[in-house]
Amino acid sequence: MHALLLTTGKHRGPSAPPQQLGSFGGPDAERVAAGERRLFDARRRTVNGQKAQHHERIEQLRHEIKGLSSQRDAKGRELKLVREELGAPHAHV
Repeated sequence: MHALLLTTGKHRGPSAPPQQLGSFGGPDAERVAAGERRLFDARRRTVNGQKAQHHERIEQLRHEIKGLSSQRDAKGRELKLVREELGAPHAHV
């Protein structure tokens, strides 16, 4: 939690009196710190994975937009041709 608080800017210093903090050391402190590092690393991997997915989705949407824009333009040209055909005098053969 301490590492997470430090990275999020929400850490406001020790939450226990200094005399209690002094007794929290050795193997217990190392285990807790290692656990916090694992949690922090897992969260970072999750966030990085989500960022990668969002970037991929953005690229997919860009391609979709490009394709839809091309379809719209083609339909506009098609509509123009149909209007010209409807407005042109018909040749009867």
